[in-house]
Amino acid sequence: MTPRFEHAIRTIEELALRSGVRPDAFRSRLILKAGELPDPERAVVNLVRFLESGFSTSFLTDFQEHTVLLDVFLELVGQSQYLADILVRNPELLRWLTVSGEMRRTKTADDFRREASSAVVPFERGERKHDALKRLHRREMLRIGAREILGEADEGTITAELSALADAIVDTVLGVAHEELNRRLGWNCPSTLAVIGLGKLGGDELNFSSDIDLVFVYDKDGELAAEAGRMRTLHEYHARLAESSLAALTEFTPEGHLYRVDLRLRPDGTSGPLAMSLAAYRSYYEARGATWERQMLIKARPIAGDGGVGASFMKDLVPFVFPRTSLRPPWEEIAEMKRSIERQHPGATNIKLGSGGIRDIEFLVQGLQLLYGGKDDVLRSSHTVRTMHALAERKIIDSTTADRLIDAYWFLRKVEHRLQLFHGAQTHDLPEEEVETSLLARKLGFASATHFRKVLDGHRAFVKDQFDMITGGREGKDTPSSRHLKTATPDYDRNRELRSVDEIIERSPMPVVLRPRLQSLLDSPAHAASLRQALTRPALREVLIRTLTLSSVLAERFLAEPLLWESLIGSATQLLGSSAPGWSFLLKEDVYRYRLFNETRSAVRFLSRRIGITSFGLELSRLADDIVNACADSIRSNASERTAAEGLALLAVGRFGSREMSVGSDLDLVLLYDGARTSADRAEHFAGALVRALSESGGAYRTDFRLRPEGRNAPLAVELGYLGEYLRSRAELWELIALKRSRVLLAHGDIVKKVTGILRSAPTRVIARPGSYLRKMRKRMADERSEKGATDLKVNAGGIADIEFIAQAGAWLKGITAARPTGEVLRAASASRHLRSGELKRLQEALNFLRHTEVVVRLNSTSTTSILPSDSKVMDVLALSTGRWDRRGFVAHLRATMKSTRTIFLEVMRRTDHLSART
Repeated sequence: MTPRFEHAIRTIEELALRSGVRPDAFRSRLILKAGELPDPERAVVNLVRFLESGFSTSFLTDFQEHTVLLDVFLELVGQSQYLADILVRNPELLRWLTVSGEMRRTKTADDFRREASSAVVPFERGERKHDALKRLHRREMLRIGAREILGEADEGTITAELSALADAIVDTVLGVAHEELNRRLGWNCPSTLAVIGLGKLGGDELNFSSDIDLVFVYDKDGELAAEAGRMRTLHEYHARLAESSLAALTEFTPEGHLYRVDLRLRPDGTSGPLAMSLAAYRSYYEARGATWERQMLIKARPIAGDGGVGASFMKDLVPFVFPRTSLRPPWEEIAEMKRSIERQHPGATNIKLGSGGIRDIEFLVQGLQLLYGGKDDVLRSSHTVRTMHALAERKIIDSTTADRLIDAYWFLRKVEHRLQLFHGAQTHDLPEEEVETSLLARKLGFASATHFRKVLDGHRAFVKDQFDMITGGREGKDTPSSRHLKTATPDYDRNRELRSVDEIIERSPMPVVLRPRLQSLLDSPAHAASLRQALTRPALREVLIRTLTLSSVLAERFLAEPLLWESLIGSATQLLGSSAPGWSFLLKEDVYRYRLFNETRSAVRFLSRRIGITSFGLELSRLADDIVNACADSIRSNASERTAAEGLALLAVGRFGSREMSVGSDLDLVLLYDGARTSADRAEHFAGALVRALSESGGAYRTDFRLRPEGRNAPLAVELGYLGEYLRSRAELWELIALKRSRVLLAHGDIVKKVTGILRSAPTRVIARPGSYLRKMRKRMADERSEKGATDLKVNAGGIADIEFIAQAGAWLKGITAARPTGEVLRAASASRHLRSGELKRLQEALNFLRHTEVVVRLNSTSTTSILPSDSKVMDVLALSTGRWDRRGFVAHLRATMKSTRTIFLEVMRRTDHLSART
């Protein structure tokens, strides 16, 4: 720890003492969390600044009681000095950000316009209105910055929100300027002024410290209807209105400023008029417009003011920007512009303007738009990424290239965001010092600066190669690829055309299964466009074909849930590449859909072989943990329930406890309470509320409390003392095994210690022949649950239950009390004489195979069955999912596996009796 860090810690301890918070506990938590951050010292120093600036004991109390709040705060102020300064200036924004749910909300331009309008309503004077907008802007920059740092939104959403915020601010400022100008003039003059956004703002791609590029346009020139002081013309009026708006946007006051505004892109640049009529713009571009202006105007978008004039301006631009025929390709001029930029910004540190940077991607895309947009209005979008998707859809660039360029673009934008969030400054330069580079790398989630540079260099090299290929290289070199793109029309080169849907289906492993499922999605207006786009991306196409072929349930779910479908297609890399759940906004709003969406995401990851069966079970179990905790938190938000919950503990038992959940698994639970902390009635009430929370809105989970002492006839909540007495005196072996391998949820630290102490102190052996006992229990399970003539993967002889019972016997002999997956218990048991090495390997393979098959069975059934289907098509699907056999080979392997498993089961139970007798 540095002296500065230690001084900050001591200061916080002193503040904690003054607020009644235990300094030692708070210090431990603080140091632990800070140690996980890229910049611990900055985080802790900013915490001191925050507490000292507007110190209230409630903040420290909140941090102590809600450690997640402390974690979020430290993450933000450790990664961004800009956000830290906002929180120091306005400490009250921390609660607004974290308690209100605002951080998880995605806002539109309409949302921001309503908020901006409401912000200025209470004030009469223009200056006061502008200050209110600055406070709103500061608050929203904090919210959006937090969403970026905490991963609550992807880069596309972040840039869209930043752009929408700017739209709303500019529109409101223009409205205030209009009111103020008319008040000064003494009469109500109508305005037709429209504000056009260019550059990143026009493309809905604004960053955290962008200038905003604007031009002002009004309907027509002429005389004012009435003389207003020295103003006599509409041009003078609208120029004054633009000037007032510009001043309000850029002026610094004690509340700060709104935006830096760049007006140099207007006709004749800084020497040109501030506002011009539609006719004046048409005349200029028709007579004098240059290629760079055509390229620049691709990004034009009306953002404020008169919508009709804005639409007319855009319509007037089309013949200039996108002529149906062009005398010469744009590549030579674009390449020269890029060379000029690189001469001004040599080296590789500038990720925007340097070689292979953001500008290369933008220029590449804009050049293709200039070339093809005249005959295809789909290619006229101002948004870089949407245009790349359209270029791939039109086969102008291949889908793999588009995907890689999009990945590079968003990666570079993310780096840009983190650079700018650090100090709130407009920078695109990478740090030169190794220490600072390492810090940036950690903020971006990389383990080292070396790894970060490797990924960055890979993206930039690919971008540079594509730019050089299309433009003909730095020295104007002509290549076959660049010749094609310089001369081709959109329907050129049919050999690059995507295979038709019929061809995709016929080349799939099971066309008869895939065809109706794919066709249903193509027939749906909510799915067709995104599906066609997805089919142009090879990696995503493979995932979709495999998923739709291997699961009727997921195919139907995609059709029924357009939001789920669009999210998976639109954010496939993010959602399918990570084990972390998505759709966090649903966790409080709709736990059923939160589970449904994330279970689907994990199932797609499993079917597409991104994860195996063990990781699949772990993801579903963690998902259940999140939902149980969220439901419990909702109940505990009530003060009386919070008090009752302090004496409660929830045990996760069975597959939930061992983190091996499957599709449609129930939650096996046991609710415990400390009689010294809460009453039986309050505990029962909490249990009922939790069951309702988990089962409402379609039912996130079915809950099963039958594993509690005395079973279904006992009270739902079990007192800790009673649990201990029951385990010592009359619990059966299977109960001891189940409860000893449970996990504790929802409990405070002292309750956790009490529960684990009771479970660990329970007797380890209560009968002479545990193997015989378990064999009888296993037979009873099969007799009660198996269906005559059916192959049940779980309860039939040689099924999953055999392996679980073997693990239970091993856990019993080894004294394993932790909630560990079956495979881990088997490995631990093999270290003793309970299992032999050959048996361990066969059991692990059998467990993975049977559970894999069970999951695919459930993904093709309307029930949570483990019974092998009679449908031959589904049997073919099961065989295909393994990637190793046809149907006949699959059935033969299944039978051999279950036979081998049963043999091992019987031998292990016999061996268990023998080992138990000897010890």
